[in-house]
Amino acid sequence: MKQNTVDMLEMQLSIFPDAKPFLKWAGGKTQLLDDLYKRLPSSIVQKGEIERYVEPFVGGGAFFFFLKKNFRVKEAFLGSEL
Repeated sequence: MKQNTVDMLEMQLSIFPDAKPFLKWAGGKTQLLDDLYKRLPSSIVQKGEIERYVEPFVGGGAFFFFLKKNFRVKEAFLGSEL
């Protein structure tokens, strides 16, 4: 994702801090967020920051929205942006 797109997402998430996936996606991760959080590297949890996030099959984006809400994501590459 280009930097201006990341900036746009940050602005949108500051306006809508509780943004959630708007699609019910087969294989969605909403129900798995607690388990996925427990599996994050401790360095990310301690730092509160993700240098680069890559998700080639973003689907409804549940995990991305969760991460964006709870961590500073410096650079993100989602779906067709790869």
